[in-house]
Amino acid sequence: MAITKLNLATGVTGVLPGANGGGLVKISTTTIGSSVANVQFDGSFSSTYKKYLFVATNIQISSNAGFYFRVMQSAASKSDSAYTMFGGGYDGGSTYRSSGGDSSTFIAPYGNSSNSSASHNHNWTVWVNDPLGTNNYKILYGQAGDMTDQTTSSIQNGIFAGAYESASALSGISFETSNAATFDSGEITMFGVAR
Repeated sequence: MAITKLNLATGVTGVLPGANGGGLVKISTTTIGSSVANVQFDGSFSSTYKKYLFVATNIQISSNAGFYFRVMQSAASKSDSAYTMFGGGYDGGSTYRSSGGDSSTFIAPYGNSSNSSASHNHNWTVWVNDPLGTNNYKILYGQAGDMTDQTTSSIQNGIFAGAYESASALSGISFETSNAATFDSGEITMFGVAR
C-alpha cells in the first residue's frame, strides 16, 4: 500500500518505508549528556532483524581523537586483534587519508583524528549484518563525515568496512575514541531493518 499523505507535524511511528519492501524500525536512541568513555548498545540485537543501522548525529568529543567501532560479545567490547578493516577518504584539502590492515584491534572510518572544536560535530552511519548468526564473520561498514584535526576548517569524508573474524554471535556494538577522549554530546540511534 502506497503512502498518499504524510503529516510530519504529528510525528511518524512504526516502520518507515524503504527499498525492496523493508523499512527502518527505531529500536533505541542514546543521548550523550555528559562525558562518557564509550557508547554501547548491548543486548539489543534480536532474531526479529538480520540487519541493523546505527546513526550518530552531532557528536562532540573532548579532545582531538579518532573514532573506533568494536563488536561486543557477552557484554564485553572485543579489543583483540581479530579485526580486518579498511577506512579511507579525502579531507577538505584534497588529501587522501586511510587506515586499515589485518590484525587490527578496531574498525576506524579514516586515517586521521577528528577535531574537538566546539563548533565542529561528527556524524556517521554504521551497518551491522546478521549479528546473531553463527556461520559468518561479522561485517560492519558505513560512512562518516566530520572535521579533521589537520586544520580547523577542513572537512573529511570516509567510507569504511571491517570484519570481526569470528562466527560467534554478537551481543552488541561499542563506539569508542582514541587518546582517552570522551564523548561529550550528541546522539546515536539504533534501527532494525524490517524484512
